[in-house]
Amino acid sequence: MARRGGIGRRRGQGRRLRRLSGEAFAKLSPRKPTETLADYIPRLASVPLDFQPGTQWAYSPAAGIDVLGRVVEVVSDLTFDQFLRQRNAGLQPSTIRFPLENPRFPR
Repeated sequence: MARRGGIGRRRGQGRRLRRLSGEAFAKLSPRKPTETLADYIPRLASVPLDFQPGTQWAYSPAAGIDVLGRVVEVVSDLTFDQFLRQRNAGLQPSTIRFPLENPRFPR
């Protein structure tokens, strides 16, 4: 995932969202916990892209992984969650711990 799909989270996006109408804001707002990817992706697709795909890159607020997840659902005929649980490439649950004395962490 090269973050070049046209969905971005750019500086000033908060101001952009505040200027949108209620309906347009609802389309851009994050996926609700009870909403499936099958419901959310068409809503996301109705919002214009921030740029032409492939012309630049930008971080997206999880929309990229949601789109990828929906593609996996359609191809595999499983929910994204089911797919990740069944086809996890042999990965085991893991934890990352950082020492608190690391100078990069604020005190």
